[in-house]
Amino acid sequence: MRKQKKLISTSSLSTREYGRFLRNLDVVAVGLEQVSAKLDRPGLARLRSKKNNGIRKIAALYRVDAFEGDHFDLTATFKFFYTNRETKETPLVIVCDFRSHFHGEKPLSERFVQQFAGAEFRLIVWPYFRQFIFDTTARMAIAPITIPLTDENEQTRS
Repeated sequence: MRKQKKLISTSSLSTREYGRFLRNLDVVAVGLEQVSAKLDRPGLARLRSKKNNGIRKIAALYRVDAFEGDHFDLTATFKFFYTNRETKETPLVIVCDFRSHFHGEKPLSERFVQQFAGAEFRLIVWPYFRQFIFDTTARMAIAPITIPLTDENEQTRS
């Protein structure tokens, strides 16, 4: 009996093209676009006085803001909430937007830009968000808050 070889295609034309798109991207700038914060200091103190009573919630939205032949802008909007599990009060809220500018090989594929915004872009901008929350909470004269290494949009206890 003759053994048949399985033909497995590990890269389609589209996958190779997307890989080329990624290799030719240059991050020109990443910067904070806007921020707002709300702190209820007594409420946060009450929340932190009880162990495992706080819930950190993070929502992230990644979107394409501008698209031209050889460059594009992406924005990441992060919403951070620190909520009391028992009372549902939210003594700390920080909302911030980071905008990024990229250059690539002309002509850029709008489909690839959209795919990049929904996938790999988070790997670039998430560390900026993590550092921003840590620094901002320290500057608010509260214990700095550490954000997880990944951008999973699930509730995390602290």
